[in-house]
Amino acid sequence: MELSALTSGALLPAIVVAAIAIAAFLYIRSLSTIPMPPPGGHGANGGMPGGGGHAARAPPPPPPRYPGVVTESELADATGAPGANLYVAVASPFAVPPGGTREVTVFDMAAGGGSDFYGPDGPYAVFAAVDATRGLAKSSMDAADVLVGGVDGLTDAEMDTLTGWYTKYQSKYPVVGRLVGDDYRPPAEGSAEDKKDA
Repeated sequence: MELSALTSGALLPAIVVAAIAIAAFLYIRSLSTIPMPPPGGHGANGGMPGGGGHAARAPPPPPPRYPGVVTESELADATGAPGANLYVAVASPFAVPPGGTREVTVFDMAAGGGSDFYGPDGPYAVFAAVDATRGLAKSSMDAADVLVGGVDGLTDAEMDTLTGWYTKYQSKYPVVGRLVGDDYRPPAEGSAEDKKDA
């Protein structure tokens, strides 16, 4: 038979249907050779080395010593390493009242789902456990900018950038408290300062 006779008339659709059927059969057969995990887990050991289906978990990180405030030492320890908190501190870009001080807000990046970004292996890990104000304002990841903190000397454009980061963090990450020095002592109960920290 000539090729023209095979491809003419009713024979051509039959050839196309047969080719599709063979391709479908081979595809379905290839799926049956892929090993599937047992129901209710990710492999025989739950996907975890050592088996059992339960990951060994580090103890939960400690809360700040004083509610509503985070000391500089607590911030420095909040790197996101196993068993540690994951905090980023940012100075408020908003106007400071006369006689007031600019507060530095501490955000919980892990509680807001930011561990992949700010955790030890994340692309923004340089901002974790520090006052990242200057680095964020300058859009810089250089240690010379990140490790300095504060808003002194920032341009208006850099303050605008800082405002964008600060408001984004406010909308996405829970506030742990404000950053204070290691010499912080809680105010006497009932004082005006006590009401501010509550």
